[in-house]
Amino acid sequence: MRIRSGIIHILRSAAYTSGHVYMPKDVLIEHTVYTLKVTDDEVIAAVSELLSSKELFQDKVDGIDAYYLYSYYESEYYIARRLIAMSQNTQKFTMTEEKAEKKPLTRLKQKQIYTLPPSSAMPLSPHFRQVV
Repeated sequence: MRIRSGIIHILRSAAYTSGHVYMPKDVLIEHTVYTLKVTDDEVIAAVSELLSSKELFQDKVDGIDAYYLYSYYESEYYIARRLIAMSQNTQKFTMTEEKAEKKPLTRLKQKQIYTLPPSSAMPLSPHFRQVV
């Protein structure tokens, strides 16, 4: 239970402090081993338990195994799907129903898309890569 809680804490901390909603498998294991002073095998067993209980989600990011807190994965997936729908102009998106716009949304111009500086860049998940 301690290791499972530690893994959840490490993933939440990465999201809160750096904005990363996932961690590569090797980084998560290494960070958990260092922080909790446990073995790789204990961390791998705890990760398996968290995956079974659907508290973690495993995905591939640039060919590397990555772990998300399940709720963060669902949120990222939902946002990516909404962005795709908006870019294809298949729905009208408004803040409230009363203020619904009558005209379709336009696509963003390429020069309006901002990128992170290389020092803070982290590989995008497949869902966001599809949007961008």
